[in-house]
Amino acid sequence: MGTYPTKFTQIIGGRLLEVGTTNSSYNALENKESPKYVVSPRLEFDIGVLTIENPFILQNGTTHLSSTDSLINSELNKLVGKCVVDSVYENDSIVVRFETGASIIISLRDEDYNSPEAGNFVPRVGSTIMFN
Repeated sequence: MGTYPTKFTQIIGGRLLEVGTTNSSYNALENKESPKYVVSPRLEFDIGVLTIENPFILQNGTTHLSSTDSLINSELNKLVGKCVVDSVYENDSIVVRFETGASIIISLRDEDYNSPEAGNFVPRVGSTIMFN
């Protein structure tokens, strides 16, 4: 796990436009296993795209859904049209807070990595940010 600043400022102010998925494959170099396939949430904002490859939690009031919960996509879709008001690194996670009070909490714990990075943010302007 890397060392992170306290804020993930590049996503603050972004309005969520669409929720989808993306597919990635990674070759295990150390033991020549078959490629590992990862299906990841892809959150398109008006300012860029956030792809989440590590486990995450959607927290909204008393509701806590994990990334493996069958309701996660429908709950993420409820955030379409909403803006990010804050995003911070805290307790081995990235917390993305929306104007509704909902938060997406992405794990940065070493044992939670499904791929070489926890995720990435590709802004419409500027450089890609990798969370690894």
